[in-house]
Amino acid sequence: MAALLLATLIAIDLRAHSAGSLWNTVGVAALLLVAQPLLLVTVSFLITRVSGPTPAGPGKGRYALRALVSETLQFIRTIFALCAEAPGHAAAASASPTGEPARAVLLIHGILCNRAVWSALEDRLALAGYSPVSAVNLEPLFADLDAQASRLMPELLALQRQSHGAAVTIVCHSMGGLVARALLRKVDAGAIDRIITIATPHHGTAFARGLPWPALRQMAPGSVWLQGLNEEQEGRFSVPLHSIYSLEDNLIMPALSASLQGSQQHIVRGVGHLGLLRHIPVLDYIVSALPGLPLS
Repeated sequence: MAALLLATLIAIDLRAHSAGSLWNTVGVAALLLVAQPLLLVTVSFLITRVSGPTPAGPGKGRYALRALVSETLQFIRTIFALCAEAPGHAAAASASPTGEPARAVLLIHGILCNRAVWSALEDRLALAGYSPVSAVNLEPLFADLDAQASRLMPELLALQRQSHGAAVTIVCHSMGGLVARALLRKVDAGAIDRIITIATPHHGTAFARGLPWPALRQMAPGSVWLQGLNEEQEGRFSVPLHSIYSLEDNLIMPALSASLQGSQQHIVRGVGHLGLLRHIPVLDYIVSALPGLPLS
């Protein structure tokens, strides 16, 4: 919304000092609105390409360009979706069409986002028959990750009750994957069926280095919190864990930080950090990785 306001104000100012028509003003505002996310995404891609190892193999330039274009479009789309989202901790869990819950899914977003990022996956889960599905809002966004996990525990247990005691699958994006792993340390065995992480900085991201907020300090490479989490869990998870990540991720630096020993890994090419949330092959993989629905 700030980007939209800034683009509008600049366009109005330009019109006030020139003889341009209303349509020219609208065109300038639209161009500026696209230019801002394009600049931000381009800078993030340049930083990841310059500061870390680049993916090897044929077609790497083509993959990078595809990721840049698609991520810019996804960034714009996400901004509008986030602004339109109503406040609140959790969306009402969707009910089973038959009134009998099948398999519960908890969706946890990443930093600077909210539950609106899950619209594409929610549609796919509804079509596949999974319910109840609950998408939460992490509040406050920069809070300590263990505190975030503690706040989510009642939501997780409520979903388990709605599923008649069946374990809940957690699907999470970026920072949300670390919140889910912290939650795994806090709940009794049998509460979580499996965890599917998308672009989660399991070993940190250099973009978080030096920033003051608790969650970002924890996500910095080599942080005490991350080291403790990985020493306890990596390679010996109590539930199945999937890690989905792109080698062209523009916010997880290095991209291989999203891989995790002992997890089922799914690697994607030519897709950026936010783009993974609407990438059809990723959505297909998530649905295929979910526990099977009970036979009717």
